[in-house]
Amino acid sequence: MHDPQFAHFAARVFTAAVIGGFGAFLWARPCYASPRPYFKCVGRLAPPERDRIDRVLDARDDAEDVPVAYGRYLAVAVVALGLLELVPAVPPVLPYALMCLVMAGFTLLAYFRFRRATDRRIAPLVRRSPIQVLSPFTIAAIACSFVAVFAVAAYPPQRPGALVGAVAMALLVWVAWRIAQAPALLLGDDPQWEYVVDERVRVCRARNVAVLVCATGAVVVGFAQPYAAAVFYPVYAAFAVAGVTYAYSVMRSIRAA
Repeated sequence: MHDPQFAHFAARVFTAAVIGGFGAFLWARPCYASPRPYFKCVGRLAPPERDRIDRVLDARDDAEDVPVAYGRYLAVAVVALGLLELVPAVPPVLPYALMCLVMAGFTLLAYFRFRRATDRRIAPLVRRSPIQVLSPFTIAAIACSFVAVFAVAAYPPQRPGALVGAVAMALLVWVAWRIAQAPALLLGDDPQWEYVVDERVRVCRARNVAVLVCATGAVVVGFAQPYAAAVFYPVYAAFAVAGVTYAYSVMRSIRAA
């Protein structure tokens, strides 16, 4: 016999484990803002070229200077929100929505570090359009996610979590847009590869944030079932579109300009 109370409890425990596990991952990898993960799949490059990229990434990490403590604080906050999920009086979606808001805040702090680094440099005279980074498909996916979350907010029991999620999504969208139009960070040591690295970092970071936006919408809608059945498939399709777009940007090969 199906026991709704047990199913509800099991869902809470599973969600708490997922949030807590993510917090543990962040603790193990505190430099979450580093550009290095975007260069694990760069195609076949001769060892000298790979060495040049590594030197450029070392210099970029030093220039951006995002404190490791940011990642530690974020990990602790995420684990605490995982424990909050186990409190019966708390709406099930609220801890996850708060986690997205906390991640948005830390992403914003990291962005300010990126921005400070670029303000100290002279960017090339090349127009940088956010639309070239956040493609129409990605923008449509973000819009779909917002529509779905506001549809969930129409139901009073789901409203607190949906509104917190919407605030986090709005902040993340602003960060993604600013990253997409940010000036280049060129240090002058190896301009050829520095420009290639900067373009890849800009694209991957902006699309990564876009994935967070759509993931927030998907989870908010997932928790709101069966109230949000009409937007369930569209919002998960939007999340898939954002994820595929981001994966393509990380997996594609690069070469020197």
